[in-house]
Amino acid sequence: MFKFIKKSNGFSLVELLVASGLAGVVLLSATSFFSRYKRDNKKVTEEILETINLTQFEQVLSKDLSLAKFSLGSLELMDDNDRNFFDFYFDVTCEENCQREFVLKTPSGVGSFSRPIYFLIQDPFFSKEVILNPSEAYNSSTEFQSLNFNNNLNNKLYQPSLPDEQQDIIWRKGALIYAYANLPVRKDSSEPGKNAPTKYNYLGWVKSKGASKLEKEDIEPDLFINWDVRSMNYYNSEDDFLRNIPFVYGLANSVYVARARIIRYRLKAYKDNDQVLGRLYRGVKRSDGTYREFVIGDGFKELSFSRKDVSLPFINVRFDVVEN
Repeated sequence: MFKFIKKSNGFSLVELLVASGLAGVVLLSATSFFSRYKRDNKKVTEEILETINLTQFEQVLSKDLSLAKFSLGSLELMDDNDRNFFDFYFDVTCEENCQREFVLKTPSGVGSFSRPIYFLIQDPFFSKEVILNPSEAYNSSTEFQSLNFNNNLNNKLYQPSLPDEQQDIIWRKGALIYAYANLPVRKDSSEPGKNAPTKYNYLGWVKSKGASKLEKEDIEPDLFINWDVRSMNYYNSEDDFLRNIPFVYGLANSVYVARARIIRYRLKAYKDNDQVLGRLYRGVKRSDGTYREFVIGDGFKELSFSRKDVSLPFINVRFDVVEN
């Protein structure tokens, strides 16, 4: 869910819910999107994103944030007060230091980039998740094989009534796979309201057709939380991840597997008459480590992301722009 609030001083505020199935969906160029979508399928959506009118950056940003639930508890990005912007108390209420703010400011030097902000979002073209029992990734000798052992993940999504070309395929070449246990994990549980939990998760690429193992993805060094906060040991493979999964007596020891995307936002300074302003760049990370990046807005002085209470899955966005 989201709403736009236009303020008289030229600021706009976008408030979005980024949790589970309650996330809002923004329609991008609705008329042309739906007419072309029926004709050309999913590739059209990517074309629209890459050729989007610069006045539509609100919709693009809103769409990304509405899908950003995987970021919460999974990324460690220090905000302007040196607190993790993506802290999320999804099991208890935060008791202190519960606000976050991360501001992108246009640099003074023309051609320079601001610091970036990253989001781990659910793949907008693949919303389904698969529940996996860890034992399904091992053979009878308890040797790790693959999260998709015997094509198990894809088979769980198979629908006999559909032809092959319409089947949902989660494990495929080029897919970014996000696996997580939906349990809060803390190093110190004595004061849970003062110590944010993390998600126990793993992120990696299916680099080739027929690949059985994932190529681990960190996004940036120590940005994705791929270490066990209980022991502070990194897990460097799916096997490590599964063998140390948190266990709570009486609860199913399950792993959720989804497709994800890594999104980067940053401002690049340019000269407009007598002032330096910023163009907003949106980048999507590829499996080779590069970003497919394009401009979605200009005239920025700054772009501010904030969270009023990290007990809640909301991200607020305020931007200061100079309108022509």
